[in-house]
Amino acid sequence: MYFILLLMVFLAAVLVAAAAFDSVLQVLERSRNLFGSILAVCHLVLVAWIVYLIFKGNEPDWPMYWLLFIAVDFPASLLWLGAAFVLPHFPPCHFSAQPGSPLNDPNNFLLPLFFTAVVGTAWWFFLPRVIAAVVRFFRSMCSRDRAAV
Repeated sequence: MYFILLLMVFLAAVLVAAAAFDSVLQVLERSRNLFGSILAVCHLVLVAWIVYLIFKGNEPDWPMYWLLFIAVDFPASLLWLGAAFVLPHFPPCHFSAQPGSPLNDPNNFLLPLFFTAVVGTAWWFFLPRVIAAVVRFFRSMCSRDRAAV
């Protein structure tokens, strides 16, 4: 699990460092879908690992596993935190016949799983595009400042 997390951070750092060089920025522009796909797959593997730990472990405080993604998916996790206050508190459902199963707890399992698997993975897929757009914006601002002088 730590390897996947470190890989995601490393790839994001490589994208930021690569954006500092013009020729590498052009490579980033061409391969941003590849980088985004790699980051998204790593994120989905991390989500699957957490779901596996929730179902196979016997931790009574398994909802705390989702707190990892507040840091990993930041700032996209702010949507999840906002939704926790806006969405109503759902009553327990019965998707599983086992009492105490995470599938019967929509507030602590189903909603965090949805936001983490969909919104968090989408964030990691679009992160290379966001980095490239921010670098492009600042470069255009710097070139305008140089032209004005």
